Amino acid sequence: ISGDKITLLNVKLKTSLLDTAASPVKLLEGNIKSLVIHIPFTELSTKPIIAEIDGVQLKVQTKDRMKSKNL
Repeated sequence: ISGDKITLLNVKLKTSLLDTAASPVKLLEGNIKSLVIHIPFTELSTKPIIAEIDGVQLKVQTKDRMKSKNL
């Protein structure tokens, strides 16, 4: 954490991230190379929180395909 900036590198995503009834895919693996969040702590009511995401990698599989493998 530096001032109003939080930097996270090589963030692994939980495989449950897309586990909703509306999602047609299951997340098998996920990674974000760089996540930078700018939080204006002294001006939260007037300035936005900004998230910068770089290098997203997702490995997904359709839920239909997963069901057919389990039969």
